[in-house]
Amino acid sequence: MAIALVNGANAPSALVVATPSTLITETTAATYIVNVNTTNLVAGDVLEVVVEIKPYTSASFFELYREPFAGPTITPLQQVVVPSVVEIKVSLLQTAGTGRSVPWSVWRQ
Repeated sequence: MAIALVNGANAPSALVVATPSTLITETTAATYIVNVNTTNLVAGDVLEVVVEIKPYTSASFFELYREPFAGPTITPLQQVVVPSVVEIKVSLLQTAGTGRSVPWSVWRQ
């Protein structure tokens, strides 16, 4: 099965602390691969990767995954693989530190 870029390759998001930044909202049933490069985080920075899905058409979004990363990170590339049937939303939320530019990409398989 082919892998296709949904959005974001080499397009960093400039984050604002305490303001969620939605990367994608997609309605294509597929497996999504979320890549977030945390290289720019320094001591005191905390970044959360948040993945929400709608498991059926009339549902609200359910938070499926939330992972905080505190800078500096030992492993700079964070990857999440998520199957989605109805709808998926991926966001970044910097909860502490100075707003950073964070490269990311989302792929669909």
